Amino acid sequence: MKKHLAAISLSLFTTLACAHTTNLWQVYNQAKKSDPTFQNARATWLAAKQMLPMSVAAVLPTVSAKGDFVSTVNRVKANAGGISAITGEFNAISRTLAFTATQPIINFQAFAGVKVARSQVKQAAAVYAAAKQTLITSVAKDYFNVLLAKDTLRFTRAELRATERQLDQAKQRYKVGLVAITNVYQTQAQYDTIVAE
Repeated sequence: MKKHLAAISLSLFTTLACAHTTNLWQVYNQAKKSDPTFQNARATWLAAKQMLPMSVAAVLPTVSAKGDFVSTVNRVKANAGGISAITGEFNAISRTLAFTATQPIINFQAFAGVKVARSQVKQAAAVYAAAKQTLITSVAKDYFNVLLAKDTLRFTRAELRATERQLDQAKQRYKVGLVAITNVYQTQAQYDTIVAE
């Protein structure tokens, strides 16, 4: 889970670093597409939803249809003195169509299957909702952490510039004899601390 959140944080940081106008909603939508835990929960929920109609189908009646179409042509030939001739044609067409419907009266296994499928859909929906809430929470947390880090970096850079000016002033004052060398060392220590941050 920590690796997963670290991957989201890194993805979020690079997204915010590349696009300064990215808002929380855009980051959330991108995370929905790329988060494997969320996508797995969503796919499981969709698969469970498809199992319910399939289990209900076992309770419904079964209807089948069968049809035949037969056409025959009979030709009658007459042979008179070695000459054969067709004296007539007879066409016979037969068509059959049959429908069959079966309905089990009591099928405990099918009814139990429907009940199990409904339970699986509810369970998958709960897991999907939990994954969605976890994603929302982690994305919002990481988003605001990145914004805080950007503000902290901006503040630290401004503080570094100000301390650098103070260090230059302390060095110049030391050269003309207005301050002791300890003031220069203290300012240098402040500067080095900010650089380390």
